[in-house]
Amino acid sequence: MQLTDINFRKTIGHEQLSSNQLKEALKTFTDLIHEYPSDYDPYLVLGDLYLAAEIYSAALLLYQQALALNPGNVEITNRINLVKIEGNYNQPEIDPLSTASLDQLYGILSKDSHPIDAEGVDQATKLLDQIIHSKNPAELVAHHLDQIENLLPALLELNIRQAKVENRSELVSSLEELQQSINSGNNLYSAEIAEQDNEHNNLVGQFIGKVALLVPDRNHPSARASFIFECLEATGCFCTFVDESNGNETSADDVTIACNPHINPWLLEYMAVKTANKLPIILDLDKNFEEMPVYHPQYINIGLGSPANARAYSAALLLSNVITVPSQQFADRLNQMGYKAIKIQDGWTRSNSLWDKSSNPRNTINIGWLGNAGLPEDLVEIRRIINRVIREFPRTQLIISESNHAFQLFSSLPDNRKLFIPEVCSEDYPYLLGQLDILAVPIKNIPYNLTQPDTVLMEAGVKRIPWIAGNVPSFNEWNCGGLLANTLEEWHTNFRQLVMDAEMRSKLGDEGYQKSQQREMQLMKGFWIDAIKIAIKERSSRGLSSSSHFTKQG
Repeated sequence: MQLTDINFRKTIGHEQLSSNQLKEALKTFTDLIHEYPSDYDPYLVLGDLYLAAEIYSAALLLYQQALALNPGNVEITNRINLVKIEGNYNQPEIDPLSTASLDQLYGILSKDSHPIDAEGVDQATKLLDQIIHSKNPAELVAHHLDQIENLLPALLELNIRQAKVENRSELVSSLEELQQSINSGNNLYSAEIAEQDNEHNNLVGQFIGKVALLVPDRNHPSARASFIFECLEATGCFCTFVDESNGNETSADDVTIACNPHINPWLLEYMAVKTANKLPIILDLDKNFEEMPVYHPQYINIGLGSPANARAYSAALLLSNVITVPSQQFADRLNQMGYKAIKIQDGWTRSNSLWDKSSNPRNTINIGWLGNAGLPEDLVEIRRIINRVIREFPRTQLIISESNHAFQLFSSLPDNRKLFIPEVCSEDYPYLLGQLDILAVPIKNIPYNLTQPDTVLMEAGVKRIPWIAGNVPSFNEWNCGGLLANTLEEWHTNFRQLVMDAEMRSKLGDEGYQKSQQREMQLMKGFWIDAIKIAIKERSSRGLSSSSHFTKQG
């Protein structure tokens, strides 16, 4: 009975966090620590919140208490190491469960951020002077990220000085060249640059050149990075995955596509050198990291909760010539912030034969939820509906993939009516999808989810799997091969309908399949060439030259 109560209250706490009921969530997890001091999860949640607020001493204490309850837990150890790297050791030790500390935490996390107002030129000048003479300029910049573009010359100067101290002459030369280009004014074109700009505008042809795909780990690129690689290789480009292990060995590239580079600080140095060498850079983001909730399972590793990740993310935005993202809503957000962002949706490729492979016949109707399609907190809303449907129809079986937390939400179901499948590699993902007959994609109405792409619905279409999904913009735009649900009653009705009507499942599956053919790699590869052309044009429009690797046609 105790275990059920803990899980239920944890779920309530996460629900409160996702609904921005921060004060209530803090009370829920604090109460859980007091009432169930041997359960380490609430310590982690509160630790993550203190880390997001940069109250490092409290975060470290909570993580250490969690590790004492679960020795050897790698996830907790990684958090402790992160705090030790990022932490401010001048902070006094505090009791993270005291009323005063929780009030301080709430005040920091709930405070609205406001840009510096226009009283402003003097204030900006003083801030710039503080940064130049600060012992920790990066930390000061992190607190004024809204002004970072105006402060870029000062940041360059600081990095030049640091590179000189470290005797890195090549980096000094590249950064000084970039500084000279910026100081000379972005609108002052030389005759040669203007002529080259006109050439880019008038070219009708195909880019063929060397593309460096910058990834945090070249041995394990993301599914989107792998798809970009295959698209460009199919157009005749020569592509190379680049990370810290081979960055100094690769031959000169004509274009850099940086995929989530904020995850590894070294990648930013690579981007800075390419910028100084006047080469175009595309920044590809597969997630809306700025609005990623703190309870996202990858928040600690790839989210912007740590100052290092936040600074690297902001720098990557500034160093890029164009940003590519998988949904229009995400692109709109970035464009509103003043960046050049375009939508290039995810796709699939027949080079993986598992996409076209039919599933083996089975006696059950498998209702599934996939960890890459949402968060366990999204699943909480329809948990009772799924439990009800599984009990109503004896032939149904529940399949949960990747998230053990999500699987535990259904602890009341008999073991023979549910199945957990661990995370698989991207090559085997089509096989995993093929184990489902109905895909459930609940998705809460929070800013992060509102910018989610339609990737999971497209993939379900490739495998002819009908889906039921929440109504977010990209799902509503796809709206083929499944049913949208706005209320719990609609979820229940749609589940019953699809379980009972095999013909309807088949019809929806065929509709999704037909639409998904538009996103096969051969039809998507041109979008990446267009993005490269835009990046080259944006680079030249800043008064910076770039090499041209187009072949004219006709």
